[in-house]
Amino acid sequence: VQGFGGGLALTRGEVIVATRDGAVHGFSRRTGTPRWSLPAITGGWFGSVASMQDNRPLLVVGNTLVAGSLSGVVVSYDLADHRERWRTTPTDASVGMGLASDERTVYVPFFSGEIVAVDLETGRERWRTSDEMSGFGWAPLASAGALFAAGSATGFVAFR
Repeated sequence: VQGFGGGLALTRGEVIVATRDGAVHGFSRRTGTPRWSLPAITGGWFGSVASMQDNRPLLVVGNTLVAGSLSGVVVSYDLADHRERWRTTPTDASVGMGLASDERTVYVPFFSGEIVAVDLETGRERWRTSDEMSGFGWAPLASAGALFAAGSATGFVAFR
């Protein structure tokens, strides 16, 4: 596998990495042996990013892998069978640098400046920040019933 594409995650037995072509690969943590691959994203707000580099922030929550994309698409996969569970494109912007979650919700920052909270099981939007000028492009931190975010225009914010 060549060319890192912005995503890296761990499970008990695997290292999961995104490559710059947008594909996602799972490797044995013990031996480095390739185990599985998922295809690059097509579609999204500006179409296929296959001809350019795609940065894919990755997040593992239990038995679920969530992957963002510069295309704006967010996809959930079941790590047991590597099948897609849901796919959403909640806004016309690229997914930012990293994802965060608690046990029920994935928090997705977009380069539009918004954070969109997505239900981990269904992919349905729960809520979003209302101000696109806040500058929330980096992954927030979810902890103890609160979400902490730092925005380039807003500064530090805590959501309950």
